Amino acid sequence: MTWLPTKLSCLLTLEYGKALPRHSRVETGSVPVAGSNGSDGFHDTAMVHGPGIVVGRKGSAGKVTWFDSDFWPIDTTYFVQHDPRITNIRWLYYLLQSKKLERLNKTTGVPGLNRNDAYAESCLLPPPKEQSRIVELLDEADRLRRLRRGAETKASRILPTLFERTFGKPFQVGQWPVLPLGQILSTMRNGTTADQNTNGKGYPVTRIETISAGVINPRRVRYADMSHEEAARWLLQSGDILFSHINSETHIGKTAIYQGSPEFLVHGMNLLLLRPNIARVDPTYLFALLNTPEVRAFYRGRCKRAVNQASLNQKDIGSLPVPLPPLKAQKDFGTFSHQVEKVLGGESIAAEKLDELFDLMLSQAFSGQLTARWRASHMQELLAEMNEQARALNIPMPRELEALP
Repeated sequence: MTWLPTKLSCLLTLEYGKALPRHSRVETGSVPVAGSNGSDGFHDTAMVHGPGIVVGRKGSAGKVTWFDSDFWPIDTTYFVQHDPRITNIRWLYYLLQSKKLERLNKTTGVPGLNRNDAYAESCLLPPPKEQSRIVELLDEADRLRRLRRGAETKASRILPTLFERTFGKPFQVGQWPVLPLGQILSTMRNGTTADQNTNGKGYPVTRIETISAGVINPRRVRYADMSHEEAARWLLQSGDILFSHINSETHIGKTAIYQGSPEFLVHGMNLLLLRPNIARVDPTYLFALLNTPEVRAFYRGRCKRAVNQASLNQKDIGSLPVPLPPLKAQKDFGTFSHQVEKVLGGESIAAEKLDELFDLMLSQAFSGQLTARWRASHMQELLAEMNEQARALNIPMPRELEALP
C-alpha cells in the first residue's frame, strides 16, 4: 500500500512572524520568543497558540524548531498552520526536518528561505493513524538521543567545575600574576578557506559542527583536497585550542582542545586557532579557563551582533585577563583533566551514534519503511482514512489503492 502523493503546499502554510524588538519585550514573561535559530528570550504575550512549529526564514534559514507552548515568532521566521483533520502537527515537524530545508537557501548574503520553494517540495501523505504511529516511534527515538545529549552536557560541566575548585573563579583578585590571553599564545590565527567535501578525500577539516563537549568529533569532519605543502600551515598540534568567534551568539566562545597527532585542519569561517605558549601556560588549564561561565559571559559581552550572527575580533579575544598559577600546578591539573576529556570524547561519540540512528529512522519514516509491518495489519481502517484525506484535498486516490479491497 502506498501513501497519497502530494506537495507541502497542500499540507501546510508558512506564515510570517512579527517583529518584537528586545526593548518591547517583557523578559519576565513565560511566553517563548521564537527566532530562526530557536528560542530567543521571553515575552508576556503570545502571537501563536501552541504546540507549533517555527521555520527559520532568515539567518538560520530552514531550521525547524518545535514549541510545546504558545509562542511569539519574530519576523525572521515562518510559523506553520495546518488542517488537523489531514495532518498531525508533530508529524509535520518531523516531515519538515526530513526535508532539510536549509538546502533551499538561495541568497549570497544573509541566508534566506523562500516559502514557495518549500511549498514545491514533494511528499507522501500517510493516513492520520499511521502519522500518529510514526510520531510515537520518532518521539521515543528523539527522547533517547536527548537523554544522551543531556548526559553529554552534564559531563561537559565537569572540567569548569574542577577548575573553579582548584583555582577559584576567574576575574577574582588572587595571588597569581595576570596576563592578557594574547601574550601567552604562540599563535592566534584563522584557518584555511579551502573548499570542503564529504567524499573523504584530502585532509580532515574541523568545523563548529565538529565540536561536541569540548572535543573534536572525528565522525563529523569534512575534507579539503590539497597537497601536504598547502596543508602544512593549518595542521593542528596536540594542545591546540579551537575557538568559535563567528557564529550564533550561543556558540560564541565554544572551544575544543586537540590532543591527537597532526592531521586535522582548521575551518577558516568560524574557528580560530589558539596555540598556547607551553612555557607559560598548560593547554588543558587554559582550555578549562575558557570554558568557565564567567569567561563565556566575558566574550558574549564583547560580541558584535548582526542578524542571527555574532562575532569577536582577535583584539577582543586576546584581551582576556588570564591568571597564571605556577606551571607545575597547571600541569598537575592538566594531567588529571585528560581523564575527564576521554570521558567527554566517549559521550560525544555515543551521542553521535544515536543521532545517526535517529536520522535513519527519520528517513525510513517518510519512505514508508518504518511502519510497513504495522500498516499491513491496519490496512482497512487506513484505507478509509486515506479516502477521507483525498476528498479533503481534492486529489485522486492512487489506482493501486482503489484496487485494494
